[in-house]
Amino acid sequence: MPGFTRDNLDALASAIRELDPSSQYVSLDVEARQVRYARAIKQHEAICDYVGDEEPVRAYFVAWLCTRGSYPPEAIELERRYDFGRESHLELDIRISRPGHPDSAYALIEMKPPSGFGDEADGRINGQLFAPGGQEPETRILSLATVAVGSDGEPAIKTVTIGYEPTLTYDKWTEAGRPHVDDFPINYDEPTQEPLSPGTSRDLRVSADRAELERLRKQLHDRLWGGTRDDNQIYSWLVRFLLTKIHDEKVTNNGEPYQFQVFHQGSRKEPAAHTLSRVSNRYAEAYRRYIRPDANYVDPLDESLFSAQEAQWVVELLQGISLTVAGSHSGDLLGSFFEGITREGFKQSKGLFFTHYNIAVFMLEILDVGRLAETKLSSAAHPNDRLPYIIDPSCGSGTFLRTAMRAITRHIQPRSSTLGRNTDVREQLALRFPSDSPNTWAKDFIYGIEKREDLAISTKVNMVLHRDGHTHVFNDDGLAPLDAIATRHGEEKLRAHADPDQSYDKPVAETFDVVVTNPPFSITLDANVKAQLSAAFRLASDRNSENLFLERWYQLLKPGGRLGAVLPESFYSTSENLKARLFLFERFNVRAIVTLPSHAFQPWTPTRTSLLFAQKKTAQEELLWTEAFDKHYGTLSAAQASAIASAKAIIKSGRRTPQQLASHQEIIERSLLELPVGQVRTPVGSVGWAEEVLAAVDSFSTESEAFRRTLNDIGIPDYTGVIVSEVGYRRTKRAENERRNDLFRAVAEGDLGEVVVLRNLNGAPDSWRIETSEGADDALSVLRAEQLWH
Repeated sequence: MPGFTRDNLDALASAIRELDPSSQYVSLDVEARQVRYARAIKQHEAICDYVGDEEPVRAYFVAWLCTRGSYPPEAIELERRYDFGRESHLELDIRISRPGHPDSAYALIEMKPPSGFGDEADGRINGQLFAPGGQEPETRILSLATVAVGSDGEPAIKTVTIGYEPTLTYDKWTEAGRPHVDDFPINYDEPTQEPLSPGTSRDLRVSADRAELERLRKQLHDRLWGGTRDDNQIYSWLVRFLLTKIHDEKVTNNGEPYQFQVFHQGSRKEPAAHTLSRVSNRYAEAYRRYIRPDANYVDPLDESLFSAQEAQWVVELLQGISLTVAGSHSGDLLGSFFEGITREGFKQSKGLFFTHYNIAVFMLEILDVGRLAETKLSSAAHPNDRLPYIIDPSCGSGTFLRTAMRAITRHIQPRSSTLGRNTDVREQLALRFPSDSPNTWAKDFIYGIEKREDLAISTKVNMVLHRDGHTHVFNDDGLAPLDAIATRHGEEKLRAHADPDQSYDKPVAETFDVVVTNPPFSITLDANVKAQLSAAFRLASDRNSENLFLERWYQLLKPGGRLGAVLPESFYSTSENLKARLFLFERFNVRAIVTLPSHAFQPWTPTRTSLLFAQKKTAQEELLWTEAFDKHYGTLSAAQASAIASAKAIIKSGRRTPQQLASHQEIIERSLLELPVGQVRTPVGSVGWAEEVLAAVDSFSTESEAFRRTLNDIGIPDYTGVIVSEVGYRRTKRAENERRNDLFRAVAEGDLGEVVVLRNLNGAPDSWRIETSEGADDALSVLRAEQLWH
């Protein structure tokens, strides 16, 4: 885990000066890497020059003890030695003696840098704290401690502080469940844990650095996953805890204790069953608030998957950080934290494969949602339509939704001063993109539907941790009748009505500007959805779920709306997808197709996929196409029927001699004039001639020929095809390795201000940005030059 940056060290030095402006107790010189302590603080070894991060941490902690902690400097000792037999000894980082009794210890403290700090399960607590405690029988406090610097530059003390007595051994403490508090007591107080409460000095921390969040994620994964439990059950269980914590933060009144925490009596934790019961009650509230408002019963968070003790451990691990506020102070770190849990914790199943962040970013950049938002914001439209409405009707864990949210916010924010040329636009910017909550707009304009309840919850958590946009995420089947979805969730954006221009005979919503999605491929549909397909879809007979989703995207989009979708390569070639392809060209103008390498979705599936970018036709364009197609289809159908009837009549009549067949050659050929069935290979008049004609006619595709003739009549807008070899990553079930990225060029600033090229955006710093340039050969630059959207 990385150590302190220079900015972290400067923040520590600055915080020490704030605590101790005159350097009465401590001074820290980061440039010279020196620390000096007051003479009143006893140093068993001379301390001045230092290496590593532990000494700056100790310097801050000592400054805090002498100021806010109200401990007299003469009671503090550094590097006190404890001998254990002839060969073993240790130097304790900090010892605090009792007031007026220098030979009697009050607290023994072992300091660690943040990168080396553990939790109550850290085995070093035994040898480095309990061992010297055995030589100091009057000790009241043992404490493993560190100081972390949050992304806001503020130091925060973290401890595992144990109430100690002479009979307490490490083994007894472990058997008792390792009771501890995370606060260090002030002025020789007892180690009690005051409840976390909003609006008090014991409120949640609103800053967290990348190292801390990575440690939390690793702890969760190492302890929860593995063994005999199903991976996705574990993921679902943990996501419910995260949703509960988010809800608890939002609804707890100032001065009242949060429910998502472990309460203490002194330094002893409450029984684990009490914690679990209280958190489960909060979860039921959250479920009704976010998932099913009409739920009469909510499955409790109980011990069916994990024990109450394990649940209490999760609560204790997460309780001190604000998930709803910290995101606004720590960039995208909390969102990345959750994405890491999703990548490692959720095992993908048949037909369901999450889209890598690189691909999601690329698709949103091609859809150009940032410039679309800019155009709408400056238009004369109603205020409710001044940004694009975006939906993913099979949103999984929400990758496309949060990527769209980031893309629009990052496009609009730096342009606010130039966009706000009049009062009207400035009011919209202030309303939709306030500086302290720039994703506010997303709660009205981002929509998602997800059939799996655990993933619907996951999307809501994902959006909140990426600083909101969770409001219109619905747990439902994206292929259910639109009216049914609208009614169940009280959402008029999904309300169905008849097609206004009557060029399409199924219900439509036509309320969204952008659909961006990766639908499940070839999944088995629910029986109740199957029963209603014919009323909702022209392609109801198609067995591939992605084809039905294509029609649903059409139903959702406004005329001129933009579509970006992941589809299997088979969609573009196999006969079973013919009707869906015809529907695509009938109802959309294809703008681009990007073919991905076979490893894009490995290791879960080797299915080759392409990215489809298309624009819904206007009513006039649809009518022009359907009239031409229907004319040719009707003509060809009649000709095919005539040809088959003629051929069958001759063959079945018994006129089988060459002379008899030759006499009817003209009849058959006249019926074939409209059908390009190819050249007859056998000689005219032979016995096999009429049978070959019959076979050719039977295999003839009326739809394909009507499609070809329609293209000849009205043409088709050009579209761009791009083949991509590398996408910035290759994944195995154990790791994700960086590769060349042919999709786009992403960069960020390094620690020294240099430009660093990023190939894989998973875990990238929040400051990354996309760069395109004329003549560049990455797919994004190529397609941007084509100006796809009209």
